[in-house]
Amino acid sequence: MAIHEIRESISIPAMKAADGLIYVERVINLQRGVVHTINAIDVYLDNPYFTCDAEEFTMQVVLSSQPMLLTSETIKPAFVNDVPNAGVDTILYKNQIQVATRGLPAEIKAEFPNNFLGSMPTFSWYTPRIYMYVVLHAPSGQEVSLSNFRCSAYIAVDSKRASYMSVMLGTIRERSIAQIAKISSLGRVIPQSRITGQTFPMYLYGGARTQFMMSANSLADFYTQLAPQDSEKMLTTAQQRDFMKAARTMVGFDDAFGEQSATLGGVPDWIRLFALQGVISGAVREQWPPLKYDDNGNVRMLP
Repeated sequence: MAIHEIRESISIPAMKAADGLIYVERVINLQRGVVHTINAIDVYLDNPYFTCDAEEFTMQVVLSSQPMLLTSETIKPAFVNDVPNAGVDTILYKNQIQVATRGLPAEIKAEFPNNFLGSMPTFSWYTPRIYMYVVLHAPSGQEVSLSNFRCSAYIAVDSKRASYMSVMLGTIRERSIAQIAKISSLGRVIPQSRITGQTFPMYLYGGARTQFMMSANSLADFYTQLAPQDSEKMLTTAQQRDFMKAARTMVGFDDAFGEQSATLGGVPDWIRLFALQGVISGAVREQWPPLKYDDNGNVRMLP
């Protein structure tokens, strides 16, 4: 199908509002049963010398594929109910008009999409309309008037035939998105301590990390026997379990491995890797009789 070139304007000779908000809508009807794509878009401020009696205000021109609902978000503490974000799928175009000093011409400060993207195919939609809005925000509750405001829009729309199912589902989706945009809150706050990799120790603390020993009282108690004697100090099962418990204790990433215990001394965390299962889990039954096997594989219970 052919590309339709649309030129529409909004003209406001004089308008007053008592709640600090001026909201003007223009509806542009399109063909039904097709998918529309923006091929090019441009908005021009016909009269940059319009007048507004508010001491401070902000103005936006928005093109949308759905009736635009004002959101619960604020621009400034006194400027409530902002227009939807540019990231909402139903927003086809959005700009910010700024008046730097009274008496000087206003200018379009920012646009989405920008001039580069606005000159090529961008967004597609199914609703057979385009809505053009002029929204002026002043402090909430303040009476504000706008005079001699005029702006125009050029829109090149490429329309292609689509199935009835695609048009119906697409229209329902766009309507739902336009309504959800009123209350949507996107993104989540992550504390610095929970950012993945932010406190990973390998690049914050280089070099070798210290490691606790079982005991430093004598060489005989060192976990690697360096003393020239054959005897070793033996640990009871209860003491071994205390070592296991201490070895599982978490420490800071810049602290030594294991736990410094007043009774056990320094306990390395690697000790749990070599412990017997009975030491880790505890005794199942005191004085459990040993298992003896006959040649045929049967188990014999001995007193």
